Amino acid sequence: MELRNTGLWVETEVNLPIEYKGVEVDVGYRLDMLIGNSVVVENKAVESLLSVHTAQILTYLELGGHRLGYLLNWNVTLMKSGIHRFVVGYWDEVDRSGDTGVPEQKRFR
Repeated sequence: MELRNTGLWVETEVNLPIEYKGVEVDVGYRLDMLIGNSVVVENKAVESLLSVHTAQILTYLELGGHRLGYLLNWNVTLMKSGIHRFVVGYWDEVDRSGDTGVPEQKRFR
């Protein structure tokens, strides 16, 4: 609601079918939020994020052709501890000689 009030285009529970041999197949993938048709947001409320959560957002980014995603865990004392940013294709566009400012574990091709 707040994002829409600022003028952003926001979709929720976005179906993400896959295509197999020219046939669109609904396999149950649903993006929690898609902002501006480019930023994927997955919301969780778990004790701790697991590798399956990372795999989920990376899969959604790849299948949807999106580059930027946020995995948010709302079950934290301080929200900044629950925000995880993922950028697909980041290394293809940066100067590899310098510090990128992106933590090593969050860089993906």
